[in-house]
Amino acid sequence: MFGGIPEYVDCADRLDTYFGNCSEVRICVPMGSSFHDLLADYVADFNIRPVPIGDYETFIKGKCNVLLGSSYLIAEFLLRNEGYTGDYKLGRTKLLKEPLSMVTREDDKKWSDFVNWVFRSLLAAEEQNITHNTASKFMTTTVFGEKYKDMFVNAIQAVGNYGDIYRRHMEDFVPRDNLKSNLLNNGSTGLHFAYPLGEPTESPDPIAGSTTHSITKKEGKLRCGIFDREGFGKEIVSTTARRWQGMDADYCYALSASLFEGDTNKVVFVNLTN
Repeated sequence: MFGGIPEYVDCADRLDTYFGNCSEVRICVPMGSSFHDLLADYVADFNIRPVPIGDYETFIKGKCNVLLGSSYLIAEFLLRNEGYTGDYKLGRTKLLKEPLSMVTREDDKKWSDFVNWVFRSLLAAEEQNITHNTASKFMTTTVFGEKYKDMFVNAIQAVGNYGDIYRRHMEDFVPRDNLKSNLLNNGSTGLHFAYPLGEPTESPDPIAGSTTHSITKKEGKLRCGIFDREGFGKEIVSTTARRWQGMDADYCYALSASLFEGDTNKVVFVNLTN
């Protein structure tokens, strides 16, 4: 979606870069993103300013007057934090959606399944109105062996359900009710956006003894790559400890709890920002 100086956002919403003041529209868009590729089909290169993800300085300095990106990247809260004091609004046109997800090794299908099931348990817990205080009500499973019977319960006890995580880290600057595509489908509407499945062919089983899961268990640590982004991952340093906070961090804590019988202190965060 678009965000920026109101009169130019209105132009961008109509994809109008030709008439009147709309000819002055300059859109900052993350370089190399699908947003950039799609915008190029509708807007002349002259009106596009490719910038690195998270670069707000170009907008603040007036080199562009509209931002294009996911709603969490162009939230007014972030612009104010960077020192922008002018008028600002979000548009209504949604050009596309780029799903966020955890990434695992493509040659380790079983580990990918484990990670995926943990994340889906957080969504299912919200649907069933189960939080960390009532996590014991959630289903158990032996699909990954008896040892992981309580993997879902442990994850939910550690971080709560998906809605809990979102309210903790994102609600203040990107209200979830404004993201109509980020709400649970209660059956009253169709699926308007099909999530990409990736490579649908089944990959071979990993070599015995060298799976991500077995290595993680042997080391007694979960190494979790994370980006330093407001709401998603932020390292908090105090006089007694260093700890990451954010949605991405909570996913790592949930996964650690599933692997290590409820222990969230087994995570070693690897900062991927640079």
